[in-house]
Amino acid sequence: MLSSENKTKVLIVEHDQNDIDLLLHELKKANFDFDWQVAANEKTFIKALETFEPELILSDYSIPGFGGVFAFEIKQKEFPFIPFILVSGTIGEEKAVELIKKGVTDYALKDKLFSLIPKIKRALHEVRELELNHKTKKELLLSESTLRKAQEIAHIGSWRTEQATGIGIWSEEKCRIFGLPPDANLQIAGTFLSFVHPDD
Repeated sequence: MLSSENKTKVLIVEHDQNDIDLLLHELKKANFDFDWQVAANEKTFIKALETFEPELILSDYSIPGFGGVFAFEIKQKEFPFIPFILVSGTIGEEKAVELIKKGVTDYALKDKLFSLIPKIKRALHEVRELELNHKTKKELLLSESTLRKAQEIAHIGSWRTEQATGIGIWSEEKCRIFGLPPDANLQIAGTFLSFVHPDD
């Protein structure tokens, strides 16, 4: 998700220029390497999501006619992996915890911005771990799909046995070969022998 210049793309959802300046000052003071855009309403926010493609969103909780919760809900529908940190002077801890339970990454108070950089670093690390796990799962599913197709074409099956339980896990094609439905893939060790002719 990093930009070509290896700068983190930060979308700041804020309407107050003083607060924008404070955020930028805090990020620059920490030598955080970033590009940034500002969105102050729903229209500019949606446009920035689509064209700027942010890697991190820092959002005020309260914006006239808009707001952090609404921005989060919009973001979450299409871009669930983008970290979303609320930066507010008005949100209470109880409300913040409630929003975190709903998926907001974290929150920072405007009068305690020194806590923001560690939270940003943690959020970016966590999302990269999530993306890596997601990519690994996709590759595994693709590999399994390719194996199933190859077995179907060659009309061969495969299986593995869980040593602890003795239960065999059959491939879909092996189930078909023995006239079983594909979802009947958990078989005890003796099942295979029941399909073998006594002379064999």
